[in-house]
Amino acid sequence: MRLVAMIGTVAACACAQGSVGSGTPAAVRGTLRYVEGQVGDATIGPVVVLLEPTDSVAGAARPAQLFGITSATDRFEPAFTAVGVGDYIVFANDGAVSHRFFSADIGPDVQISVGPGSSSEPQLIERIGELRFFCSLHPDENFSVLVTSEPFFGVVDGNGEFFVGPLPGGSYRLSIWSPRLSGPVRTVQVESGRTHVETIWLDPDLIDR
Repeated sequence: MRLVAMIGTVAACACAQGSVGSGTPAAVRGTLRYVEGQVGDATIGPVVVLLEPTDSVAGAARPAQLFGITSATDRFEPAFTAVGVGDYIVFANDGAVSHRFFSADIGPDVQISVGPGSSSEPQLIERIGELRFFCSLHPDENFSVLVTSEPFFGVVDGNGEFFVGPLPGGSYRLSIWSPRLSGPVRTVQVESGRTHVETIWLDPDLIDR
C-alpha cells in the first residue's frame, strides 16, 4: 500500500459540557474529506482513525473490551469492526441460519459456531492486522476485522465522520488505515475535558486502485 497524501486543517477545540479537570475524559471527532472538491471513490472500503499516544499520560493502560459483531440476516454480513489487540469478539446471529466461522490468522483449528438467534463464546484476539473470517458452512460468506495495537480508534461512518473517545488528555499521533490506503497525518494535542475537532483531507488520485 502506498502512503496517501494528506493535508491537515487548523483544528478547533470545542468545550465539552461540564467541568474541565485533569482527570476529565477527552475525545477527538472529525470528518474525512477529499481535496479540491474531487469525488471520493465509493469502493475505498472501511477507514479507521487511529490515535497513538506519544506521552505517558495519554498512554495509560486501556482495559480489554468486548466487541459484538452482529448480522440480522440469514447471510452473515456484519458491519466493519475494529478492535484492539487483547480485546474480545462475540459473534451474534440474529438470522435463522447457522454459521461456523474460522480464520487462518487466529489458527486453523479455531471454529466459531453460531446458531440461529444465538451468540458465540467470547473470542480473544491476539494478532494485529486485518483478520479475514470465513464461514465453513457458506463458502461465499466472508468479512474482515481490523485489530490494532493502538488503544484509541474509531471507524469512519457512511457520512465520512468519526469519533474517538473517551480518552485521556495528552499528545497523540493521528493516522488512518483502510485496505486501500494508510498513512500518518499529524500530531494532535488533546486537552482534558474537551472534544478536539479534526478534518482529514485525502487525495483520491493517490489511492491504491
